[in-house]
Amino acid sequence: MNPVAIVLLLAMPVILLLMAYHGVALWLLWGWFLVPLGLPPISITWAMGISCTAAMLHGTPPPAPEGKDLSHFQTMLLRPAVAVLFGYAIKQLGGF
Repeated sequence: MNPVAIVLLLAMPVILLLMAYHGVALWLLWGWFLVPLGLPPISITWAMGISCTAAMLHGTPPPAPEGKDLSHFQTMLLRPAVAVLFGYAIKQLGGF
């Protein structure tokens, strides 16, 4: 089997997990802050689609500096978690 095909097959579950991870973060934040403003609730799959669309519109990140190859991957993992943590704190303090 072609090595590129093997890499793609192994990357697909990781990509799907990251899409779900970002989708759950957006779904939570949407429910906490936008539903009380009158917008309809969305499903996790809709949140995944919105997240993918936003990522596509955002563009590709600049290349990583020398020796920092994992910085983009770390950002992809940390950004949703930090957003949910801050969103939860704001929700608790703001009385939403």
